[in-house]
Formats: sequence, C-alpha cells, structure tokens
Amino acid sequence: MEALLKESQKGIKEQNESESKAAYYIEHLQRLQAEFDNYRKRTKREKTAIAERARMAILSDLLDLYDSLQRATEKYGNCESEEVAVYREGVHLILRKFMDFLEKEGVTPIEAVGHTFDPYLHEAVMTEKGVEGQSGLVAREISNGYLYKDRLLRPARVSVYQ
Repeated sequence: MEALLKESQKGIKEQNESESKAAYYIEHLQRLQAEFDNYRKRTKREKTAIAERARMAILSDLLDLYDSLQRATEKYGNCESEEVAVYREGVHLILRKFMDFLEKEGVTPIEAVGHTFDPYLHEAVMTEKGVEGQSGLVAREISNGYLYKDRLLRPARVSVYQ
C-alpha cells in the first residue's frame, strides 16, 4: 500500500510540475505574442512616418517649382503683347491646377499679411517702420509659406512692422 501511496504522490508531484511548466510556457508565449504585436504596430507607425517625410520632401520640391511658375507670370505681368498674354494665361491655368493638386494632397498656404508675427509660421527677413499699433504685425510677404496637414512645410518669409 505504501508503495502505491508513494507512486501516487510522485505522480501528483510530476503532474504539478508539468502544470507549472505548461503555465510558464503559456505565459511566455503570451508575452512573445504581445511583443510581436507591439513590434508590428511600431513598424507600421515607422513606415507611415517615413512615407509622410518622403511625401513632405517631394511636396516641398514641388512648391519650389510652383513659386518659379508664379515668378514667371509676375515678370511679364505688365507686358501687353498678345503672345505674352496667351503665355501668361496658360501658365495661370497650370498654376491653378498645380494649387488644386497641392490642396488635394493637404498643402495649404499660410495667411501672413496683417497677422501677428508667429516664429513657428513666419521667417522674418526684414523689418519696416509702421504706425502705432502695427508693431509685431506682418507687413509684407516675401515668399509664401505652406502647411501640410497642420504641419509646417515651409515658413512664410515676411517683413514685420517695428
């Protein structure tokens, strides 16, 4: 009988050890699954961030092209030649389509003139004398600034009243 009792206790002990090992492995597996899930989420966020930075870089380069087209239309703005007028009208159409594309991508121009100077949105390149009460307001916009989905893509270069 004693032998059966010892055998039974040994079996119970082995079963407890097996259950303990199983619980350890289950817990370990659950931790690994959680770590892998966190890894998958983190890499997805990183990929999205990389894609956003790449998109912002491309849009910034496109804004340089947009500004060049704008300057091209301004240079011959006072010329009355019919050929130049046709050329200017064609470039204006391209500019409108270009801006529609940029807006569709989430790019919006920064309104600067008459607003309070904001160092986050504006880059002060010069100052001008102003009348009383104009100090700190943007007097002129030297070059346009743009936001991309509420993130600064390029600051507006401005002149500020003293």
